Amino acid sequence: MWQISNSCCCKPTITPTAPLCGVNLDLTTDTYITNVCCRINFVLTITNDSSNTVYCGKVNLNTNKCLAIDPASITVNGQVVDNANPNSVDVGTIEGNSNVVINYQAVVMQCCRCLRYQVPMTFAVCCCFEQRCYRQLSNSRLIQVCCCCCNGNADTNTTDTMAELC
Repeated sequence: MWQISNSCCCKPTITPTAPLCGVNLDLTTDTYITNVCCRINFVLTITNDSSNTVYCGKVNLNTNKCLAIDPASITVNGQVVDNANPNSVDVGTIEGNSNVVINYQAVVMQCCRCLRYQVPMTFAVCCCFEQRCYRQLSNSRLIQVCCCCCNGNADTNTTDTMAELC
């Protein structure tokens, strides 16, 4: 059970999406074409456009089997997350009309040719003395993966060198 505030706690049911809640997740990457073994830099911006406070925000970064999230690279608002768990990154409370920025890196572990990646966030909002739990998805990122390995060299994540590597 999530503790929200004095007597407002999360119920077991989760509403699948929160279109009117004002919470948006915008996922960006530093590349759209990469190789197996290469690193990708991700930025997830969570914006709370509503006047309600969001409580108990948790993000699951580990949603694509082709990516290995580097836990040591995870930062929330510029602060390194000690002992980070990519399956459940705590973003805590997000006040109304504010945002949280999560930066992290992942290594492409398999040749998936076209990698589709989305990040879900679960959170709670108290409304009319009743707590409601939501799950919101980020936008999708499509990344084309060349099946040859770049030997872990992150500098090869540009389209200029793709032809040479493949």
